[in-house]
Amino acid sequence: MALETLAKDVALDVAYQQSLTQSYNPAKWGEVISFLRSSGEITPEEEKGLTGVFGFLSPGAHRPIGIPEDQMTRLGRSFALNMCWFLLKNHRR
Repeated sequence: MALETLAKDVALDVAYQQSLTQSYNPAKWGEVISFLRSSGEITPEEEKGLTGVFGFLSPGAHRPIGIPEDQMTRLGRSFALNMCWFLLKNHRR
């Protein structure tokens, strides 16, 4: 949830800074992340990383094989926190 919310906030700020009219639906993750790429905020590789982490965190998207649920939860939180940090640092550059 935090990653998605932060990405939406960054997209809104990018649109404001670049004087763009919103050309994406902020309710749709795919459109938000695509807007960030098309506006030059992130690269295609960074887009893949963000969408990969988002997919990993989505309910039912991952199937832990031999990894306890608490460790998968910790891994997911770590991924999300690091991607939030990336979005903030990248946007503030």
